[in-house]
Amino acid sequence: MRKYSKAIGCDKRGQLVIPKEVRKELSVDEGTAFWVFYVENEGILLKRIDDEVIDSQEPVLREVSEKAEKLDVDKKNIERTKRNYSGKEEGGFREI
Repeated sequence: MRKYSKAIGCDKRGQLVIPKEVRKELSVDEGTAFWVFYVENEGILLKRIDDEVIDSQEPVLREVSEKAEKLDVDKKNIERTKRNYSGKEEGGFREI
């Protein structure tokens, strides 16, 4: 996993611009979809959705948890977030 040392800002509508080099490396074009995960006390994680249908977010959460140290994300915050959002209809892991 590469780490890009570029700070990005958020505009008044809440939009972020993904740096060009990241978009190029991940083949992100207009219309590319992402899972957006809120990790308590950390921030957000974006996970590019491949063209195939993703039935469950559990594999993504497992991958993030496995790579937490590299991502500089506390595993406890991932698990806390998972517990807090499990079973919630809006904004939760069950339905996006």
